[in-house]
Amino acid sequence: MAEIERILPTTKVSEWLASTITGLTFEPPPTGNAGYFVGGYNSGNLDSIDRVDFDDDTRFTIGATLTLGRSQAAGISNSGTAGYTAGGQYQPSGSWVAYLGIQKLTYSGDTVSLISATLASTGRKQLGDAGMSNQGTAGYWAGGYN
Repeated sequence: MAEIERILPTTKVSEWLASTITGLTFEPPPTGNAGYFVGGYNSGNLDSIDRVDFDDDTRFTIGATLTLGRSQAAGISNSGTAGYTAGGQYQPSGSWVAYLGIQKLTYSGDTVSLISATLASTGRKQLGDAGMSNQGTAGYWAGGYN
């Protein structure tokens, strides 16, 4: 006769799964209590997006990526809704180029889209610390280098 185990509601899932499933890592859904880091440079421009969940201080590289790897971009946030990253630089053919695009990261699903608005026609490199926002109203980028 088959053996049936009873799982009590007070038993942690991690306790009874730990012995049967190994080597799997799951990206938990966003909780709304998180911060994000995008792009960067590590022997080449990065297109990755990392999320730090404030509830338990964990970090995940989410599945969504920037449309292209770039460094020195700036971010602004409409808290609880979406974040935007703009500017920075990338290297398409050996020379550094200022990025014009603005990308939107929707927090509820960790999804990224390129919006139709862009920075001024010259773009801006080194925007790193130049993002400001008036929550729910508008966001601003200032300074930078071209």
